[in-house]
This record gives sequence, structure tokens and C-alpha cells, in this order.
Amino acid sequence: MVTDLNCLPENLHKVMGTLTKPKLMLSPILPLALVTVLVILVSCSGQITYTNVTAEETKELVNRREVVLLDVRNVEEYNSGHIPDTLFIPLPELESRLNELDQSDRILLYCRSGTRSTQAAIILIENGFTHIYNMKGGITDWKALGFPITR
Repeated sequence: MVTDLNCLPENLHKVMGTLTKPKLMLSPILPLALVTVLVILVSCSGQITYTNVTAEETKELVNRREVVLLDVRNVEEYNSGHIPDTLFIPLPELESRLNELDQSDRILLYCRSGTRSTQAAIILIENGFTHIYNMKGGITDWKALGFPITR
């Protein structure tokens, strides 16, 4: 690689000089774009989300009475067995029954496997609930660990 441009023929030196010393041209739109990205990042950082927990973590939270359990499965599933002391609101009814829940409570949602409870978590967050937990693996994992079920 040539590092001493003075030893090159005059024309080549001029060409190389323009190649090695690029002119930085900033678009007048760049500052506006950077500000826009910053605003988006700041606004997204305050977004409330839910916390996924395992069946084991759920058991600990229940034992310490730190959460309100909410089963969002259908009636048949609920009647076939649920975690003791659980509120029951099927997912399709959740939005119309939000008044039955306290927004300040820590609500732990569960279903059979975690899919419907994830949907329920989103519904609660969109309606102003801020302390939401979702049991990954649902009651299937709870049962597999031999934790108590009531009918």
C-alpha cells in the first residue's frame, strides 16, 4: 500500500488525494431523523409489559400471597381442575369483565399452555393494568410438577 502520496506522478496524486480524503456531506434531514429515532426509543422504553414466570415461580408467588390468580380457560377446562383460590374469567369475556379486577393488584394469568394467558396479558396492559404475570406452560406444567389442583 502506498502511504507517501508525494512519490506518485502528479495526476495519480490528485486522484488518490480525492480517494483518501473524502468530503463528508451531511444531509439537512439527518438531525431530524436522529431526533425522531430518539423520541421513538424514549417513548418505547416506558412501555408496560408482562412478566413470564414458570410454574415453580408461580407456586412461590401463590404461597407468599403476592398475586391474584386468574384462569382464562373455558368453563369445561376450569371445571376439570384449577389452581385453588383462582378467579375465573374466560378469555372471550375478559374485556367485558375488567371491572371485576383491581388495576393495582399483581395479576398472574394462566391457561392450559400459556397462549391464551399471553393474549389476556396484552388485554390487561392495554386497559391500564401494570403488574401482570403470565405462567409459561400453563396449568399443564403446574400439574406435571404435582402442584395442587381443585375441582
